[in-house]
Amino acid sequence: MSGAAPGSAADGRVAIVVHADRVRVLVVGAGKVAARKALAFAAHGAIVRVIAPRAEPALRDAAAAGTLDLTLRGYQSADIGDAELVIAATDDRATNARVAADARTAHRLCNVADAPEEGSFSSIAQQVNGALLIAVGANGVPSAAARILAAIAKRFDRRYDDALGALRALRERLLTRGGVSEWEHASSQLIGDDFIERVEDGRVVRDAAGWP
Repeated sequence: MSGAAPGSAADGRVAIVVHADRVRVLVVGAGKVAARKALAFAAHGAIVRVIAPRAEPALRDAAAAGTLDLTLRGYQSADIGDAELVIAATDDRATNARVAADARTAHRLCNVADAPEEGSFSSIAQQVNGALLIAVGANGVPSAAARILAAIAKRFDRRYDDALGALRALRERLLTRGGVSEWEHASSQLIGDDFIERVEDGRVVRDAAGWP
């Protein structure tokens, strides 16, 4: 965010990667937005609870399959429980505000679908190309983020997955064999200023595979 002016809205944004298979997620709401978020976390291994008076068919099916836990009733403050991430995505402004306030009180990260500024994290557009995770945030304009993401993902294609796989294999081999110094030497040679060019013409994969 180096281009942000002091005091701008962008100053406070820091992107992180969450290991979904290590977190508990509470989703309050069960409409299309809530379902999309709940199913995405569940698909990546999170323990997901959904609280809502009604639910989309996709959520009912996921609950029946044991992919997530679905409780059909209104939200209660105690529902925060042991959730580490909380998502407020109902169609009721007052309920979302209450969920956000409860999450803050419990010191949990919270995403508020209809008022992102009330929460402590926001979802951003992302795409996984093998080992490469590409994510784009557009400061509250998700359709623009999706367009930008598509353009980036088109450029950074399977060649980057191959290169990252080769580098990771080399890193593991060198760390096992000789410790950090060997890997630092190799990475300084393989990941230099010409890295992009070397990925795209295949030299990174070739040189990593043939590294002594």
